[in-house]
Amino acid sequence: QKSLNGNSGFRVIAEEGHPINDIQMYDYKYDDQGNKVVAGNGLYQLDDELKTVGNANPKFLGGFTTDLNYKGLSLYLGFDYKFGGTIFSYSNYYLTGNGVTKNTLKYRDESNGGMAYYINDQNQKVGWQHNQEAPAESADGHVYHDGLILDGVKEVSENGTTTFMENDIIISATEYYSSYINDLSTSWPPDRLFKNDYIKLREVALSYTLPTSFTSKIKVQRMTLSLAARNLFYLHKTIPNVDVESSLGIDSYIENSFYPAVRTFSLGLNVSF
Repeated sequence: QKSLNGNSGFRVIAEEGHPINDIQMYDYKYDDQGNKVVAGNGLYQLDDELKTVGNANPKFLGGFTTDLNYKGLSLYLGFDYKFGGTIFSYSNYYLTGNGVTKNTLKYRDESNGGMAYYINDQNQKVGWQHNQEAPAESADGHVYHDGLILDGVKEVSENGTTTFMENDIIISATEYYSSYINDLSTSWPPDRLFKNDYIKLREVALSYTLPTSFTSKIKVQRMTLSLAARNLFYLHKTIPNVDVESSLGIDSYIENSFYPAVRTFSLGLNVSF
């Protein structure tokens, strides 16, 4: 069965002879040397052929526990793990597009690797120096410090022949990151997907059973104090900024949004007469 997911430009398929839940998307366009091709706006182009880029199914998942006991003290540790399975994270997509994640600091200014440029009368970005004033041909008299040039090549057509040259088109950090929130686009490139791997400390429980020399004095057979906590933290995960176990949505390969992760603590007293 094959179907495009709305206008998102990807599909999850079940084909005979292949694993169920293969994810297909439009990949970037490449030249014969394997370089990504940028369009006239300096952003990468997408190819027009769907390509299998991952699978939504986990390779393996499970958990393990351990109990440590010493003179009435007992420590219980529970871990869960999952490896394999590709997922699209709407949350990271829009958080990146709105510039609220740490990775979007890159290129924003000179200290974060941004290039200097000015804008000429033809609305073109022209490379410049950070410590120099804008030249006379600048359209607005400003020098900007948030430029970047994407690695790749641009198409050059001359006399009916198309060749590729190293990309030299300057774009702003805003133009680059805002490509993550274009709701009118019909596809996402494969690098917007995440491997959904994690190891989670699911539960920790510490208990202490009081010695009988004490409990016998108060006519109690057994008394145990316990402290427990669940969903403490991830030891390892590959999807940033969200708890994928708290995600909303019915598709295993899409994280639409998420509830706040719940961490619980409990204190208990168990008494046997």
